Amino acid sequence: MHMRLRLRELRKNAGWTIEETATKLGIAKSHLSEVETGKKNLSAPMMDAAAKLFDVHVTQLYDAGDYAADLAAIAQELENMTPEQRQAAVRVVKGLRTPE
Repeated sequence: MHMRLRLRELRKNAGWTIEETATKLGIAKSHLSEVETGKKNLSAPMMDAAAKLFDVHVTQLYDAGDYAADLAAIAQELENMTPEQRQAAVRVVKGLRTPE
């Protein structure tokens, strides 16, 4: 399951076209279109770039519904961890998932 990104909403609020936004992010317009429609994902570095572009925390890029508060709390905890601790935390979370 992929959480839908709020890029279209953020882009439109900024008054930018999809082409302008793709240029600002340094990606193809077609790729951004596929990300906005949920067909593709952004890499972690590109998520960081998008968060900076829209001046939001990376967790605010997600349309997380009921998970928004949880994501913010997790992000805050991750920011206080070493890279090794963050990697361990990701492994723990992945281990909690139910196989599809």
